[in-house]
Amino acid sequence: MTPSIVNIICFVVGLGLGIVFFTMLKMNSEIYIIDGMSWTGLMLHTSRFAATILIFWIISGFGALPLLCSFGGFLLGRFTFMKFLTKWKE
Repeated sequence: MTPSIVNIICFVVGLGLGIVFFTMLKMNSEIYIIDGMSWTGLMLHTSRFAATILIFWIISGFGALPLLCSFGGFLLGRFTFMKFLTKWKE
């Protein structure tokens, strides 16, 4: 694969990871509000961070630019989710 294709794929992976990460964060906060401290919330919290670290670690094997592209996608996923969340609340 050419480097530009790898960067685009890493950006899309980062975007998906960002959306899933912040969706799980919303679910996690709702679990803590409803149940208080529970093993479900703790496992969701731990798995969310472990999956993010693992995916960024795998992408870092492709180089610095794909890692930056995936991180940019991750931040764009956060922005997208927050926009969706604010429109959903209204």
